[in-house]
Order: sequence, then structure tokens, then C-alpha cells
Amino acid sequence: MDYMSANELQPKLIVAGHTQTVTRKLYSDEVHNEIFGIPVGNSKERCYYVMPLGYEEKSENQKDCVIAATDPNDIEEIDKLLKNDPRPNDPNTPGFEFRGVIMDMSDAIFQLFRDYLWEVYDTDFNIYSHKNVSDNLVQYTNFLSSDTADNYIVLIIAGGVCAVVGVALFVLLAVRTYRKKTLL
Repeated sequence: MDYMSANELQPKLIVAGHTQTVTRKLYSDEVHNEIFGIPVGNSKERCYYVMPLGYEEKSENQKDCVIAATDPNDIEEIDKLLKNDPRPNDPNTPGFEFRGVIMDMSDAIFQLFRDYLWEVYDTDFNIYSHKNVSDNLVQYTNFLSSDTADNYIVLIIAGGVCAVVGVALFVLLAVRTYRKKTLL
């Protein structure tokens, strides 16, 4: 993500990157792992942050995106990076290495994101006509992934369910075939 322009981002793209700055914690909610719409396991907090894509001296050229983290260690590390405004990277300062998947942004997060950017870039305080901040925002959310996520448990359970269903279907097919051959 560090070497990509905002125009190159697209849904379902797996990215990796590094940041030293996030400018706002936008929102947090509780999420559950689900199998066929049934919640499995404990709920987790997911936090959404505004992250500048690089640093631009002219604020009208600055691009911002949203990252979302569910791992408590990632959330703790990102909270340490909160600053009031974008800053250039300092080679002597450690940052946060991440990897994740780019997905479409929900309408609720988009509204919060746009409202925040109006606060930052719309300095005329005109409530009737806001500055167009569409040039400053990237309309995707980067969902950070973690090696310690509970997704492996969900995959094992889903695989077990599929195996049981497959065996049951095979048994039914075998019984039907046996009956056809013995009754004819």
C-alpha cells in the first residue's frame, strides 16, 4: 500500500504497508464470526481509523483512507499512532506494519469519514455549501488481518460441516443406487 497510488486500490485487493500516523478513531463496533448466519465464538471489537496515504504539504492534495482492526494488539499499536494531522514519516521512528484486504466502505463509515474530512479541510465554516472532499478521501476500507485471528476455528468448523453434509449425501446416493440395482 506504501507504493500504490489511491487510484490503484480496488476491492478484494490484498495489501501490505507501514504507517506512523493515524489522525482519528472514527468508530468502533462489535463483530461476530458467523457460519451460515449463526454467530460462532466470542464477539470482538472492531475499530475504524482514518489513515493518511503518505504525506502532502498542500492539504488539498492529501489523500486519506480508513483502516479497520479487530486484533486487540493491533488496536493498541494503532492507538499509539494517533496524531492531530498528517506528518511525514520519520526514518528513526518505528511505525506499524500491517497487511489486510481492501473492501468497499459501508455507508455509515463513509458518512462519518466524509464528516471528519469536512472538519479538517472545510475551513470556511459555511454550513450551506461544504468543500468537496471527494478528492481527499479513498472510498475503501482496509480490513487488517492478524495471524492470531479466530478465523481458523471458523474455517475448521465450516469444513467439518461440509464434510458431514458430503458424507450424508454420498450415503443417500449409495442407498438409492443399491435399491435401484437390487429391485430391478
